[in-house]
Amino acid sequence: MYSIITSIRNFLFDRGILLHEKTFEIPVISVGNLEMGGTGKTPMVEYLVRRLGAHGEDYIGIVTRGYGRKTSNPLLAVATSTADDIGDEPLQYLQEFGNKISLYIDSNRVRGISNLIRLKPQTNIIILDDAFQHRYVKPSLNILLTTFNRPFFSDYTVPFGRLRENKSGAKRADIIVVTKCPVTMTESEAQEICKKINPLENQKIFFTTLEYEVPSSESKNIILLTGIAHPKPLVKYLQQEGFIIEQHLNYPDHHNYNAKEVANLMNIKYPIFTTQKDKTKLPDIPNIHAVKIAHRFLFNGAEEFENSCKIT
Repeated sequence: MYSIITSIRNFLFDRGILLHEKTFEIPVISVGNLEMGGTGKTPMVEYLVRRLGAHGEDYIGIVTRGYGRKTSNPLLAVATSTADDIGDEPLQYLQEFGNKISLYIDSNRVRGISNLIRLKPQTNIIILDDAFQHRYVKPSLNILLTTFNRPFFSDYTVPFGRLRENKSGAKRADIIVVTKCPVTMTESEAQEICKKINPLENQKIFFTTLEYEVPSSESKNIILLTGIAHPKPLVKYLQQEGFIIEQHLNYPDHHNYNAKEVANLMNIKYPIFTTQKDKTKLPDIPNIHAVKIAHRFLFNGAEEFENSCKIT
C-alpha cells in the first residue's frame, strides 16, 4: 500500500495533475535519499557548502525541516539558536559555518525558500537538506545518496525494507552518490554497482568513502557516544586506529540526552568521543570530544562532481 500511494503521488507530480512543482530564479540543489536515513546527507551538505563557497562568490542558503526540533513555526536560525529551536543537524551547520550561510527551518520547502530569499536577498544558491521526496520544489540539481552496504536497488519500501518510495524514484536524480564505500573498493566493483543502478543517459554516478577527523587524546581507551542511524563505520574506524572502546553508549538517531544521561557522562573517567551532531545537544563537558565526518570521493571523482554542481 505504501508503495502504491507514493507511486500515485509521483505520477501526479510527473504529469502535473493536481500536484505541481515550483521553480525558483536562483539555483536550488537538493540532497536526499530513498532510504529512511543514514546515507551521509549531513556531511554531503557540508561538502557542498565548502566547495560552493570556496572562492567566496556564492551566498549560500540552506533550507531544512529541522527534524527533532521542539518548535513548529518557520524560523531563520540565528547565532543563539539551540538544537531544541532548529534541530541537531541544522545546529551542526550553524556551528560549522556561522555567518557564512543563511539557514532557514521550515517543513514547507516552497515557503522556506521564498522566506529565505526575502529575508536574505543576497542569497544566490540554496541547498535543500533531505528533500528528495519534497516534490513541491523542482530543484536545479537533484543529488541522491545511497549506501554501499544497502543500496536502494537491493532494498524495498517500508515495512518490508527501508525505502521511503519505490526504487524507480531514483530516475529523478541528476547525480547518484554511493556513500560509505570501503577505501579498498576497486573500479570493477564500482562498475558492477553502476550496472545494477542502470542509470539514465543524463545521470552521473560517484562513489565516496567516509573520512574521520579524530580529536587528539592522551588515552587510547575511550567511551563512544552515538545517537546516529549507523554508527558501525565509526566504530570500525576507531578500532582500526588503535582505540579501545571501553563502552559504546549507542542511542537511536537524533536522541535527546536527558539530565540523568548528562550527569552520568560527567562521571566517566575515560575520554568520550561523539559525533558533531550529538555534541550539539550536550552541554560543554571538557571530557567530550567531537569526531568530524566528511566525504572523500573515490576514483578521482571530486573534480567532476564539483563541476557537475556548478549551476548557472
